[in-house]
Amino acid sequence: MRRMRFSLKAVFVVVTLAGVALAWVGWQFRCVREREALLGTPGVAFSVGPAPRSLPQAWALLGAKPIGEIRVHPAVSGEIYFRLMAAFPESQIYRETRDDPAAPANPTHNFPTR
Repeated sequence: MRRMRFSLKAVFVVVTLAGVALAWVGWQFRCVREREALLGTPGVAFSVGPAPRSLPQAWALLGAKPIGEIRVHPAVSGEIYFRLMAAFPESQIYRETRDDPAAPANPTHNFPTR
């Protein structure tokens, strides 16, 4: 029985393609983990349910759940707010106003969703 022979060029191409594919899957997995971490941020409340836009398929395959609505307390930094916008493309994200009577005085606790 003859052994299969591959050129060095073919091996480089296969290894490169496999590396790119694994890097893409790793990046998508990191995005899903960041979503989970952002939902635990103090001052961020969310409701799981039907989202106005669809969740990326790769994220759904990696276990991400669609979030319909996210409410952000005014004391949460703008950086966190923009990270939420990037991490949850399917969600409606609202920033509460300081004069909202439903917003708690202490932003370290999650406030109830509507």
